[in-house]
Amino acid sequence: MEERAYTIPLRVVYNRAARKERAKRAMRHIREFVAKHMKVEPDNVKIHVSVNHVVWQRGIEKPPRKVKVVAVKEGETVWVYTPEERAKISVEPKKAKRAKKAEKEEEKEVAETREIAEQKEKEEEEKGTKKKSTGRAKKKSEEA
Repeated sequence: MEERAYTIPLRVVYNRAARKERAKRAMRHIREFVAKHMKVEPDNVKIHVSVNHVVWQRGIEKPPRKVKVVAVKEGETVWVYTPEERAKISVEPKKAKRAKKAEKEEEKEVAETREIAEQKEKEEEEKGTKKKSTGRAKKKSEEA
């Protein structure tokens, strides 16, 4: 997995595109720029929603003049993120793993507690049934 940070200039788009096409062209320019620098086909570049929000934030006519992105190459596919989003993504799996581990431990504890409770119930039932049966048997034998 290869990771690179880029500041992509969008002034070319700003100066050469019609006002109503600037944001669309900016997205296309980002895709082509990353494809060129990461040496993949433009079809293999996936742009995260966060980058889309940054480009379209001020509307179709006024995209930013430059955009900071992080490109992550996984095999033949390249993912493009904003630096902030990439930081969140790299932290989340660790948290998710910890949470899953904690959940598994809790489930084990709950299962053990249930087993212990069931064993106690069975023991009590056995004791209770023995006492009751012996008590009844005694009463019946005394009555007879």
